[in-house]
Amino acid sequence: MPQATRSPGCPRSPRSERYGVATRPGTIARPALFDTTKDFHRRRNQMTAKATTSATFEQDVLQAEGPVLVDFWAEWCGPCRMVSPVLDQIQAEHPDKLTILKLNVDENPDLAMKYQITSIPAMKVFNKGAVETTIIGAKPKFALEKDLAAYIG
Repeated sequence: MPQATRSPGCPRSPRSERYGVATRPGTIARPALFDTTKDFHRRRNQMTAKATTSATFEQDVLQAEGPVLVDFWAEWCGPCRMVSPVLDQIQAEHPDKLTILKLNVDENPDLAMKYQITSIPAMKVFNKGAVETTIIGAKPKFALEKDLAAYIG
Protein backbone atom coordinates (compact mmCIF):
# COMPACT_ATOMS: atom_id res chain seq x y z
CA MET A 1 0.00 0.00 0.00
CA PRO A 2 1.55 3.36 -0.98
CA GLN A 3 2.25 5.80 1.80
CA ALA A 4 -0.43 8.50 1.99
CA THR A 5 0.77 12.07 2.00
CA ARG A 6 -0.16 14.04 5.08
CA SER A 7 -0.77 17.73 5.18
CA PRO A 8 0.66 19.56 8.19
CA GLY A 9 -1.84 19.93 11.01
CA CYS A 10 -4.03 17.04 9.83
CA PRO A 11 -3.24 13.99 11.95
CA ARG A 12 -4.41 10.73 10.48
CA SER A 13 -4.80 7.39 12.11
CA PRO A 14 -4.17 4.07 10.34
CA ARG A 15 -7.96 3.62 10.19
CA SER A 16 -8.52 6.97 8.55
CA GLU A 17 -5.94 6.10 5.88
CA ARG A 18 -7.78 2.86 5.20
CA TYR A 19 -11.17 4.58 4.84
CA GLY A 20 -9.88 7.85 3.40
CA VAL A 21 -11.34 9.95 6.23
CA ALA A 22 -9.36 12.43 8.31
CA THR A 23 -10.00 12.20 12.03
CA ARG A 24 -9.13 14.21 15.10
CA PRO A 25 -6.81 12.58 17.59
CA GLY A 26 -8.74 10.25 19.86
CA THR A 27 -11.65 9.64 17.46
CA ILE A 28 -12.38 6.60 15.33
CA ALA A 29 -13.01 6.92 11.62
CA ARG A 30 -16.02 5.00 10.36
CA PRO A 31 -17.14 4.65 6.77
CA ALA A 32 -20.58 5.93 5.82
CA LEU A 33 -23.15 3.15 6.16
CA PHE A 34 -25.10 4.23 3.09
CA ASP A 35 -25.34 7.07 0.65
CA THR A 36 -28.53 8.83 1.71
CA THR A 37 -29.47 10.15 -1.73
CA LYS A 38 -28.89 6.84 -3.46
CA ASP A 39 -30.65 4.94 -0.64
CA PHE A 40 -33.70 7.23 -0.83
CA HIS A 41 -34.10 6.67 -4.57
CA ARG A 42 -33.58 2.93 -4.18
CA ARG A 43 -36.33 2.70 -1.53
CA ARG A 44 -38.61 5.00 -3.52
CA ASN A 45 -38.36 2.75 -6.57
CA GLN A 46 -39.09 -0.36 -4.48
CA MET A 47 -42.57 0.61 -3.30
CA THR A 48 -44.60 -2.57 -3.17
CA ALA A 49 -47.99 -0.99 -2.54
CA LYS A 50 -50.11 -0.82 -5.66
CA ALA A 51 -51.31 2.58 -6.86
CA THR A 52 -54.95 3.34 -7.55
CA THR A 53 -56.51 6.24 -9.44
CA SER A 54 -59.92 7.81 -9.92
CA ALA A 55 -60.50 5.49 -12.87
CA THR A 56 -59.75 2.29 -10.92
CA PHE A 57 -60.83 3.32 -7.40
CA GLU A 58 -64.29 1.76 -7.52
CA GLN A 59 -62.98 -1.60 -8.72
CA ASP A 60 -59.85 -1.62 -6.53
CA VAL A 61 -61.39 -0.32 -3.31
CA LEU A 62 -65.18 -0.13 -3.22
CA GLN A 63 -65.79 -3.55 -4.81
CA ALA A 64 -62.90 -5.31 -3.06
CA GLU A 65 -63.60 -8.50 -1.12
CA GLY A 66 -61.70 -7.73 2.08
CA PRO A 67 -60.46 -4.66 3.94
CA VAL A 68 -58.44 -2.17 1.88
CA LEU A 69 -56.23 0.54 3.36
CA VAL A 70 -55.89 3.53 1.03
CA ASP A 71 -52.88 5.75 1.70
CA PHE A 72 -53.63 9.29 0.52
CA TRP A 73 -50.20 10.79 -0.20
CA ALA A 74 -48.20 13.21 -2.37
CA GLU A 75 -44.66 13.06 -3.74
CA TRP A 76 -43.62 16.33 -2.07
CA CYS A 77 -44.82 15.20 1.38
CA GLY A 78 -41.94 14.16 3.65
CA PRO A 79 -44.07 12.32 6.26
CA CYS A 80 -45.77 10.43 3.41
CA ARG A 81 -42.38 9.19 2.24
CA MET A 82 -41.54 8.14 5.80
CA VAL A 83 -44.71 6.09 6.25
CA SER A 84 -44.49 4.40 2.84
CA PRO A 85 -41.85 1.77 3.77
CA VAL A 86 -43.76 0.99 6.97
CA LEU A 87 -46.92 0.30 4.96
CA ASP A 88 -44.87 -1.84 2.57
CA GLN A 89 -43.65 -3.92 5.54
CA ILE A 90 -47.18 -4.34 6.90
CA GLN A 91 -48.38 -5.38 3.43
CA ALA A 92 -45.55 -7.93 3.15
CA GLU A 93 -46.30 -9.38 6.60
CA HIS A 94 -50.09 -9.59 6.13
CA PRO A 95 -50.77 -9.99 2.39
CA ASP A 96 -53.92 -12.10 2.85
CA LYS A 97 -55.55 -9.99 5.59
CA LEU A 98 -55.25 -6.40 4.32
CA THR A 99 -54.70 -4.85 0.91
CA ILE A 100 -52.77 -1.57 0.86
CA LEU A 101 -53.20 0.87 -2.02
CA LYS A 102 -51.70 4.32 -2.58
CA LEU A 103 -53.61 7.28 -4.01
CA ASN A 104 -51.71 10.40 -5.06
CA VAL A 105 -53.87 13.38 -4.02
CA ASP A 106 -52.20 15.72 -6.54
CA GLU A 107 -53.17 13.46 -9.43
CA ASN A 108 -56.64 12.59 -8.04
CA PRO A 109 -58.02 15.71 -6.33
CA ASP A 110 -61.63 14.59 -6.85
CA LEU A 111 -61.22 11.59 -4.54
CA ALA A 112 -59.27 13.65 -2.00
CA MET A 113 -62.20 16.08 -1.88
CA LYS A 114 -64.82 13.34 -1.78
CA TYR A 115 -63.19 11.65 1.23
CA GLN A 116 -62.40 14.99 2.94
CA ILE A 117 -58.61 14.68 2.91
CA THR A 118 -57.40 17.93 4.45
CA SER A 119 -53.96 16.78 5.59
CA ILE A 120 -51.62 14.06 4.46
CA PRO A 121 -50.57 11.38 5.05
CA ALA A 122 -54.08 10.14 5.65
CA MET A 123 -55.04 6.48 5.58
CA LYS A 124 -58.56 5.18 5.37
CA VAL A 125 -59.59 1.55 5.74
CA PHE A 126 -62.48 0.60 3.48
CA ASN A 127 -64.52 -2.54 4.05
CA LYS A 128 -67.43 -3.49 1.79
CA GLY A 129 -67.30 -0.06 0.13
CA ALA A 130 -67.50 2.03 3.31
CA VAL A 131 -64.86 3.81 5.37
CA GLU A 132 -64.38 2.02 8.69
CA THR A 133 -61.19 3.56 10.09
CA THR A 134 -59.28 6.78 9.49
CA ILE A 135 -55.63 7.28 10.45
CA ILE A 136 -54.08 10.71 10.04
CA GLY A 137 -50.38 11.50 10.20
CA ALA A 138 -47.14 9.55 10.01
CA LYS A 139 -46.80 6.96 12.76
CA PRO A 140 -44.22 4.32 13.59
CA LYS A 141 -44.90 0.72 12.65
CA PHE A 142 -46.06 -0.41 16.10
CA ALA A 143 -48.62 2.43 16.26
CA LEU A 144 -49.98 1.64 12.79
CA GLU A 145 -50.20 -2.04 13.67
CA LYS A 146 -52.11 -1.11 16.82
CA ASP A 147 -54.55 1.00 14.77
CA LEU A 148 -54.95 -1.84 12.25
CA ALA A 149 -55.15 -4.67 14.83
CA ALA A 150 -58.80 -5.36 13.99
CA TYR A 151 -57.80 -6.12 10.37
CA ILE A 152 -54.39 -7.78 10.71
CA GLY A 153 -55.06 -9.31 14.16
